[in-house]
Amino acid sequence: MGWLKKTLARVGVGSAKAEVSVEQDNIQQGQSVAVSLIVNGGEATQQVDNITFDLCCDFMGWEEVRGTGEQGRKKQRRRITHTLLSWSLPDAFALPAGESRRFETELNVPIETPLSMGDCNVWLETRLDIPMAKDPSTKTPLTIKPSGHIDTVFDVFEAHGLRIEKADCEQDERHPRSFEQVFSWVPISGAYEGVWRKLDVVVTHKDNTLDIGMTVHRQGEGLGDMVGRFVGSNKLERSLVISLDDSVEHVQDALNNVLQKIM
Repeated sequence: MGWLKKTLARVGVGSAKAEVSVEQDNIQQGQSVAVSLIVNGGEATQQVDNITFDLCCDFMGWEEVRGTGEQGRKKQRRRITHTLLSWSLPDAFALPAGESRRFETELNVPIETPLSMGDCNVWLETRLDIPMAKDPSTKTPLTIKPSGHIDTVFDVFEAHGLRIEKADCEQDERHPRSFEQVFSWVPISGAYEGVWRKLDVVVTHKDNTLDIGMTVHRQGEGLGDMVGRFVGSNKLERSLVISLDDSVEHVQDALNNVLQKIM
């Protein structure tokens, strides 16, 4: 192997590459799936010290910025990457040029992973730790589906004539390092059509419970509606906490009971 190829491999040119495949395309919150990794050798033998996996998502948030010579603090709105889960395969090995090695691991998707809806992206990032080289990495997009309990909650909203208008993944103002996913529902039929303008829902997993926060935006008319939106008098907040051990029927009954009392 020539000196030039060895040098290029150290800086990432013609170096090892990772190919990642996930057992299934659609993954449910809280589910475990198999992950396969094939490491293909480059143009020179390389030492791989570690293989790291990061399950990531992104959300809209605020980040402090300061230009050269500026005083004070400024914030700009931008997408922020958040790591939900990290793990590694500690196997160190030498990978000869042109050869391949296969690894198997498991991705345990945290129950609080945001759904692949609206502006939220979820992906698996895989990195090879190669000394003195630009570590190769690959991103595998993932589609996250709701857990069984969240699916039940969504079914109840739909049964009341509500449909999801949008889903936003936003920085949690109470916990700036984290995020919350807000689902905006609008009534298209049923008892709430013409009464509610929209319903914002935030679903949060806490230990063995599901916290459902609901903000109802009532429909108003003319100047009264404008004033109500400004002062917040046309908003009504409700919440419901259910156990992940509760049956589907119990979740349906509890949520129906809350919704039927809101007009």
